[in-house]
Amino acid sequence: MSIDVVPVHLEPRHEVSIEKVDLPANIRRSQPFDLRVVLRNDTHEGSKDSIAGKLVVIRKSGQREETVAEEEVTIPPGKQVLTVQQEIDQSDFYTYEARFVPTDAAADWMAQNNIASAFTHIRGKGSVLLIENADAKGQFDFLVERLRSQDLEVEVTATDNLFNSLAELQRYDAVI
Repeated sequence: MSIDVVPVHLEPRHEVSIEKVDLPANIRRSQPFDLRVVLRNDTHEGSKDSIAGKLVVIRKSGQREETVAEEEVTIPPGKQVLTVQQEIDQSDFYTYEARFVPTDAAADWMAQNNIASAFTHIRGKGSVLLIENADAKGQFDFLVERLRSQDLEVEVTATDNLFNSLAELQRYDAVI
């Protein structure tokens, strides 16, 4: 048995990718922290070509989504780390997504590697999700008030407005 090898020669191309989004896994509420986005410009060897574009960072939590950073950047050959300082006042499970959009689409060969995400959990008071019957809203108001009086964060939702995935339940310490 023999193995034949055929070299494949590819033309060097400009390529920007987001290697990773780095942030602490567990953060206390109202504690400042740095979110780092590692970008890489893989131009052909010896090139000094920088690639310009826009870096957009989005923070997601449950159904909420907000843009926390949007800036024009120029990526020189090699790695570049961009830092965005954050502080979150509400305990929850958060996903950060970074996306690089090149100014000239032809300057970036593969768009698929221009996005990366990471997640963190902001710890605070205990968090409880209470699911109540959509036909009997308010039936457990006494329980909700008692939980809140014990310094717990309580979110009430009806059975006709439930979660889409189990990941959405990660932010709660208890589900009733």
